[in-house]
Amino acid sequence: MADTFKVDNKELVAFYKALAQFDPELKKALRKRLIELAKPVVAEVKAAELGLPSKGGEVLQTRKKKGATLGFRASLAAATKSDFNGTGRGAALHVRVSTSRFLAVSGRPRTLPYYMEGRRKRPWRHPVFGNKDNWTSQKSKPFLGEVVSRNKPAFALAVENSVNDVVKEIQHKIK
Repeated sequence: MADTFKVDNKELVAFYKALAQFDPELKKALRKRLIELAKPVVAEVKAAELGLPSKGGEVLQTRKKKGATLGFRASLAAATKSDFNGTGRGAALHVRVSTSRFLAVSGRPRTLPYYMEGRRKRPWRHPVFGNKDNWTSQKSKPFLGEVVSRNKPAFALAVENSVNDVVKEIQHKIK
C-alpha cells in the first residue's frame, strides 16, 4: 500500500544512476536527504492514523506486556514508513503502511490497512464482538492518500532543491 511522491523525470533517474559512478558518497547523501524529507510526511500520516475515529476509546501507543499486541490505530502508525527506490522505472519515494509489520504488531489480518484506506472494492466486513451470526460492514476512513496528496507540491519542490544542491556540490568538486 503506497502513495508515491514521483518525480517522473527520466533525467532524475539518469542523474541518480550516474551519481554512483561519479561519487557514491554523494549518491548516498542524496538518498539520505530524500528519506529525511519524507519524515515530516510520515509523522503527519501517523498522526492522521492515530486520530482516526474510534468507538473504543483511547489509542494505546505502546505494548503493555511482552507478546501483547497494539490497538488497530497504533498498529497502523507503527507500520507506517517511507522507502526510496532510485532505480528501475523511475525514482520514487513511497510512504506506505507495511502490511507485514502491521501483522506483526497487531496480530490482525494484513489486508485491514487496505480496507481502512478504501482500496478494496468490497466493504470491510467483520463479526460484531466475535459473534459469527452477527456481521457488520465498516466504512473506510482514508488517511494516507489525503495526507500524501496535500504534501506532494511542497515535496516535489524540496526534491528539486536537493538535486540542485547536489549539482552545486559536483560543480565545486570539479573546480
